[in-house]
Amino acid sequence: MIPPVNPVNPVNPVNPVNPVNPVNPVNPVNRDLDEWLDYLTSIHSSEIELGLERVKAVAEKAQLLDWSCPIVTVAGTNGKGSCVATLENLACTTGVEVGVYTSPHVLRFNERVRVNGIEVSDNDLTRAFEKIEQARGDISLTYFEFTTLAALAVFRFYEPELLVLEVGLGGRLDAVNIVDPSIAIITTISLDHEAWLGNNIEKIAKEKAGILRNGIPVVLAAPTLPEVIALEANKLGCFVSRYGDNFWFDQVNHTYHSPRWKVSSNQPPNLHPESLSAGIYAFDYIYPRKVSEKSILEALTNGRLLGRFQMLAKKNNFLLDVAHNPQSASYLADRLGQYFDMSKPLNAVVGIMADKDIEQTLAPLINKISHWYLAPLAIPRACHPSSLKDKLLSLNDQATVTIIESISELEHDSIGNNFVVFGSFYTVEAALRALDNHG
Repeated sequence: MIPPVNPVNPVNPVNPVNPVNPVNPVNPVNRDLDEWLDYLTSIHSSEIELGLERVKAVAEKAQLLDWSCPIVTVAGTNGKGSCVATLENLACTTGVEVGVYTSPHVLRFNERVRVNGIEVSDNDLTRAFEKIEQARGDISLTYFEFTTLAALAVFRFYEPELLVLEVGLGGRLDAVNIVDPSIAIITTISLDHEAWLGNNIEKIAKEKAGILRNGIPVVLAAPTLPEVIALEANKLGCFVSRYGDNFWFDQVNHTYHSPRWKVSSNQPPNLHPESLSAGIYAFDYIYPRKVSEKSILEALTNGRLLGRFQMLAKKNNFLLDVAHNPQSASYLADRLGQYFDMSKPLNAVVGIMADKDIEQTLAPLINKISHWYLAPLAIPRACHPSSLKDKLLSLNDQATVTIIESISELEHDSIGNNFVVFGSFYTVEAALRALDNHG
């Protein structure tokens, strides 16, 4: 269990609806946000290049490594977004100024960088990009490295009282890991991004454990995690708290439990319950005098994420979820009964990246779906619908499969039907845009 510490008390709590005023702004630049994002894709030869030397050198020049506020870093295969959203929700509810960095986005790049629950402006981002461009000189940065540094630059403008940073890929060599956390949270671990992180759970877990630091509190947000994480935490003298031992969520009674709290909701949470619980536990550790039963109930009841178990009631009913690997797809399959009458036909709209474990991602839903609709995605990495159809039929040769041009076809051609949309952030984005739900 994490030992008690002196709470961090914010000096000037703010209205959670309004961001604080930035300090020390830099001059605006001529490029608009879209031009900057296009530029960032052109300045490095590859999408991913693991390693911290280059990004850390730029961060040092831009003075982005040292922070006086608590920092929570969140790593894991699935559930990171739920954990981050919970921390953000609690900060806004309790009046703690909070900066949040997450990825990827669904509709707008601005979703990645938020202050007090609000997406930062295009102007904040372009000023930050200019600051990083000036600092990097001739150092090459990937898109993710550049945007991570820009997020930190935005937070330097605002100087919030809490930073919540979501790791993008892995942990040890991810750009977010240039910043030393006050608390580290590790959510679930499963196979994903094997080309970069390793081809077995132990290797992936060791990469995730790379966010740990000497003596810091570590919150493990899953009932079972590879032993290598606990071994690394013990080696570093970390104070470890585990889901199921120090905190947990009763999914029958919708109740959060910890040594300090027992708070029940009258409905299941929208967010991943284990990651939600870890977020509550970590925030309660940092700000024990701020947390109340009311603020926990707010997190349990109203925590939401764009594109995660998001229900849209149009002419038809659409459940959107970004599940894109076997573990998240299995979790989606298990929760379908909370949203649909499973005695009625359920359709699926799927688009998925070719480098994913497609068969194992589809398998949990293969016997729950009456009709599969395969949507093309304008992404080079996407699996072509005809290839996706072959994989579906290899799992169930009796499956009903239709290739469509656009998700909007389904809304035009039918009424009162139920659809689950999953497979990729890009698939959910396409659905939101096709259904005219721009957030």
